[in-house]
Amino acid sequence: MGNNGITDALASYAAEMSYEKLDAETIQVQKYSLLDAIACMAAATGVEGDWNRFAEFALTQGSGNCSMIGRKEKVSPAMAALANGALMHALDFEDSHEGGTVHPNSASVPMMMALVQSCDRDISGKQFLTALVTSSDVCCRIAMGVDGDLLKYGWNMPAIHESLGAAMGGGQLLGLTKDQILDALALAISQTTASANAFMSKASTIRTVRDGFAAQAALQSVLLAKLGIAAKFDDALESRFGYYHAYARDQYTPSRVTEGLGTVFQSAFLSFKPWPCCRATHTTLDGIRELMSRNHLTADDIQSVDVKLYEIGRMTMEPKEAKYRPQSSAIAKVSLPYAAALMMLYGDVRMEHYTEPYLHDPEVLANADKLTCEIIGDHTTEQKKTSSVAMKTKRGEVYEIIVEHALGAPEKPLTERDMRNKFESCLKAASKEYTEDQIQEIFHGIMEIESITNVQRLLDLL
Repeated sequence: MGNNGITDALASYAAEMSYEKLDAETIQVQKYSLLDAIACMAAATGVEGDWNRFAEFALTQGSGNCSMIGRKEKVSPAMAALANGALMHALDFEDSHEGGTVHPNSASVPMMMALVQSCDRDISGKQFLTALVTSSDVCCRIAMGVDGDLLKYGWNMPAIHESLGAAMGGGQLLGLTKDQILDALALAISQTTASANAFMSKASTIRTVRDGFAAQAALQSVLLAKLGIAAKFDDALESRFGYYHAYARDQYTPSRVTEGLGTVFQSAFLSFKPWPCCRATHTTLDGIRELMSRNHLTADDIQSVDVKLYEIGRMTMEPKEAKYRPQSSAIAKVSLPYAAALMMLYGDVRMEHYTEPYLHDPEVLANADKLTCEIIGDHTTEQKKTSSVAMKTKRGEVYEIIVEHALGAPEKPLTERDMRNKFESCLKAASKEYTEDQIQEIFHGIMEIESITNVQRLLDLL
């Protein structure tokens, strides 16, 4: 194994992490992230979709001691991670990291839940929170190391990065040695992949459930490493045959992975979504909302909306037919024209907007057609989400705005009240009926998780 490479550095960091090393801001943001993850999984159970069939599949694989969100039955750890993970991205409502273009907790939270419930010892709130910070930090750092958008090579990277981070953080939770954490990483690399076809195919729903596979792979990797499986990849990330060679064609910057490691936690720089759709649409949505509010416009006033986005926005516009006329909720979630139409018509984008009858509503589709988008910047490197929006009215007025940071970004954060309102509305949308007292108990349990001696008691409330 290498002694000075980025793989070695990340493994050492994971093995040595402790709650005492965390600063107050990182702790607070990670609490929000856990709150958000629980909310997103719960809300997804109340919406018909393929993601709920993963729980049905899990039940066919036998019983166990791990919970599935919204279900009374318990299943094996691997099946719980799979089923709960399949819910995480279902509504495209979970947190994200702008610099890494990744959802750092989408695999780690369902995976950690299963680890806690299958563990032969109590896991405290502080231990749980520390492991989540480790997972999301490593995930973000691995993603930030990549030069450019790997969608062009056929990879849908968020789930892959999430699984690798979760494997290392899960190893930390179970107290694995540095060498065992390296084994867990190698095992995760050996299991995890995700095709860009999930974005580009007209009717595929795989994009919505991808994190289930990522969570399951991470969990299995940690448990196998604990058993002593000798994966023993040399420098698994940066070697001649390593991760960055395979996925990024050796186009990566090691310093972005390790800079500030152990002192600056990328977990503190997460964005939280006010709207349930691809984050690459949010600067445009923010711009449309602001221009309409500022100039007292309705959808009927708008003739056209011309947008300029960087390369990361391409996935929200192509293929054109699929994005202007999405045939499924999964594709609509990553369609800029569709989301823009909703914002023009309703001044908001809500969970119910991605169900029938909205998907084929002539008024929504007509407003989607008002939007044009030019992709600017270097195809290989630009992942900025800055949006330039020019809105022309039927009276001939032109209003323009540039939005660098969308609502919910660290530079433009949601308030605790915003986070609480989102949490409450999501739990009220779940298939399981939560009482007001139960919702408040879960909320306060998460926000005060550092005082909990056994996280299992909190998870039992779900």
